[in-house]
Amino acid sequence: MPGVWLFISMRAWIGEAEVGDTNAHDEKKGFSWMVLLFAPYYYAGYGRLRKGLIMAVIGFIPLTALFVNIYGGFRAKKELPIGRQDFKWGHAIGVFFLQWAITAAVFSLSPQFQEEMNTAMLSDVSGVWRADSDGAMVTVDLSGKNQHMIISGKQIPVKVDSIDTENHIVSLKINAKDQAVIWTIQKVFETEDRFHLKFILHEGSQEELSFVRNLK
Repeated sequence: MPGVWLFISMRAWIGEAEVGDTNAHDEKKGFSWMVLLFAPYYYAGYGRLRKGLIMAVIGFIPLTALFVNIYGGFRAKKELPIGRQDFKWGHAIGVFFLQWAITAAVFSLSPQFQEEMNTAMLSDVSGVWRADSDGAMVTVDLSGKNQHMIISGKQIPVKVDSIDTENHIVSLKINAKDQAVIWTIQKVFETEDRFHLKFILHEGSQEELSFVRNLK
């Protein structure tokens, strides 16, 4: 994990800093290059937890993080007891995961991220499937402009009505006897990376579909 390597590197650098600062602990001027890289975690680990949290919240995107870390680099030697106090790794790791969670939450709400999730969902359900009840072949093609299904050799035009990535559901609109109806396809996970489809027609009948192959 990138976070693990970050803290391994940080721990090694902090160890070197503490040795140097122990020999000259009265030096409180100059720029700290280690804080430039790890400002929120450095402040949290050296007892300034509140300030570390504020830095983490402000610096969750690269542009603001740059200003936060530069500020920390200039101020750290004046404000932190580097080399005169044990580094609290629990505080530093907690701030790291808080910043990671904020970043993940913000990106998950962005339109681009949601669009990518929708595209991935349509790609996942597209393919050739086999009905568990009678072995009928069902082709689902939702990844292109010509969205359609082929059921037992009959092609049916469909249109994606909605995508629920949280519950792994794709709703399809089709015209049946001059009336628009909704069919539903849901991913049902068997393991973390293996799933089959549940196909639900507008009148409520359901069919389990097992994967055969990807589309050519």
